[in-house]
Amino acid sequence: MHLDLSKLVSETFSYKRSNDHDSFDDLSVAPTRSPGVIYSLHKTLFYTSIRCSESPNLFLDFQDKDKWSDEDDINFFETKSFYDAKSISKEFDNFKFYRKPEAHRSSAHRIWYLRYIDKINIEILFDFQAPEFGNYVTLGALGDASLARHYFEQMGKYCSGKVGLKKMKILTKSLVFSFDNHVSAREFKNFVQFMDNEKIDHLFSSQASSSLPKLSIRSYFYERLLAKEFWDHLCMTSFFH
Repeated sequence: MHLDLSKLVSETFSYKRSNDHDSFDDLSVAPTRSPGVIYSLHKTLFYTSIRCSESPNLFLDFQDKDKWSDEDDINFFETKSFYDAKSISKEFDNFKFYRKPEAHRSSAHRIWYLRYIDKINIEILFDFQAPEFGNYVTLGALGDASLARHYFEQMGKYCSGKVGLKKMKILTKSLVFSFDNHVSAREFKNFVQFMDNEKIDHLFSSQASSSLPKLSIRSYFYERLLAKEFWDHLCMTSFFH
């Protein structure tokens, strides 16, 4: 699988607690008292699963032996707010990454892929395996495909002028975006691939975010950003091995 490891968006650590002490072996790698996600990985012959729990205070909850056993491989991921941690935990708790891509066929956790069809046409695919042709980028398990179709369609309705979108085609397994020119296509590709707060704010600023539906769209894309940050973090761990 082609994994996009171009951006590590949050400083994270994997840490195994001592069986003999209630404190950290090395305080230099202990989590801060910030909110975040505490998670454990469970590997089988067929898949790796993840269990998540949001925390308002990682430093305290990471040591709570009532929640985690010493045998668990416990990791943490710091977030800016408890809301962010709760959003990530809700998205990824009980997520399963299958050794064989076709096993994702019956899973709600489809992987998102991004590829150029040509200079002015871009496709986002929601599938259980990578495209068979063309250059593509693995975006990650960023959520339900039906929700993505709805919110990208709404984005096209309210923000097409800002992104130079001429037409969007909704297919069974993908979305195809057609743009006025290759510059607009490239900027949209960068928005989806390297989504960050600044890009989201720019897209939904001023008149583009003046109504409740548009605020809902912005909230959706912010939560996709959180999912992508956590996915990028998982790519840097032993999750896929």
